[in-house]
Amino acid sequence: AVQAELQRALAGLRLPDAPRPHRAEARWVRAQLLSLDGSYGGIITNVSQRQSAGVVELRVGSPQRDDSNFMGTDAGIARFDVPVQPAPDYLRKQLWLALDRAFRGATLAYSQKQVALEQLSTETTVADLGPGAPAGERWALEPEVPIDREGLAALAGALSARFEAWPAIDNGDVHIQVLRSQETVVSSEGVMVQRVRARAVLAVVANTQAADGMQLDHGLALHLDGVPAADDALRARGEQLVDQVLRELDELARAPMIEEEYDGPILLMGPAAAQLLASTVATEASGFPAPLSDGGRLMELEPAWQAKVGKSVLPPFLDLVDDPTLPGGFGSYAVDAEGFVPAPLTLVEQGELRDLLLTRVPNPHHGHGSNGRARMTPALEVGPALSNLELRARRRGLVPAALERELLRRAREDGYEFAYVIEALRDGTVLGP
Repeated sequence: AVQAELQRALAGLRLPDAPRPHRAEARWVRAQLLSLDGSYGGIITNVSQRQSAGVVELRVGSPQRDDSNFMGTDAGIARFDVPVQPAPDYLRKQLWLALDRAFRGATLAYSQKQVALEQLSTETTVADLGPGAPAGERWALEPEVPIDREGLAALAGALSARFEAWPAIDNGDVHIQVLRSQETVVSSEGVMVQRVRARAVLAVVANTQAADGMQLDHGLALHLDGVPAADDALRARGEQLVDQVLRELDELARAPMIEEEYDGPILLMGPAAAQLLASTVATEASGFPAPLSDGGRLMELEPAWQAKVGKSVLPPFLDLVDDPTLPGGFGSYAVDAEGFVPAPLTLVEQGELRDLLLTRVPNPHHGHGSNGRARMTPALEVGPALSNLELRARRRGLVPAALERELLRRAREDGYEFAYVIEALRDGTVLGP
């Protein structure tokens, strides 16, 4: 039904003196979400809901030059309602209405983009869309495991009861969320990708006030692949997480405030090093080109690494590999959102940037084809993303004591008799902005 509507849109949607559509795609997700919130032994949230949403993306013009990646418009993207349970007739109706809206938006964006291109002093030769994956259906399914709502709710309450042992902590919550989703992508080129996946998160957040009045918060999370069982193993991991968050928050509240200015070296250990690396590479390694605007390319939105392919971005003894085929990896996947089968990708070799995360959208600096990194976001957009990022060292590392000695040596060179070791960065995905 979906494929037929996409083909009907390509064949039938027309406006006078306007380019024809050359490609259409529908993306939608159906999800079941369980949200639990326990605090001081009580359950204050216990909600299970089903959600669904979809978008269509229609491009007018040609793969060489179409309406896409133009700043200031929604281009050819329109949302449509998706029935929670399959209902072909309803879905076809909603698809057609959304495709009509997307066509009109794409036509307007195309004309605006053409005007902007005519004003550029240099000719743009890179195509807007590269070759697609071979037509066919690709499935990534998981067996459906029942969600133990009652057991997980009891676990959230029991874990949150441990807050009572920390009277200096003002407030705290244990959140458990379980998400089971069915993501589907269908294109007019004959590609259909469907992925069914379940994942969960157990997060602990708490806040308090230091003696000087400063408000402090802290939080950590366990990310779980699949539907978790409310068993002794998860309880033990949850208890460790609760105790760690409360202990570290209490230590933060008791610690003296840093009053002197410091611009010397710092040492990032353990989770902090991984957090910094992941947050940096995730944005810098994107190969999606900067969008076009009325004033030309918005180069301030282009990741700095795009112009550094073949240049040094890390110390020469480090490699970075993105591997979606890693067995048991939380970010592993068999096929991307555009139907391409990914392979391990060496981003950095001996400190030199070798590659970027690429989709079908060609990059003007490097490469003209996808390397299987297209992923669908919660907003139903498709763009390049990391899977399982591995940092590999070409030389033997140092033990923590040796690292701290080197840190102090460098600090003394800058005129300091002390230095700071950072063990973790504030996690905005857990605590919010």
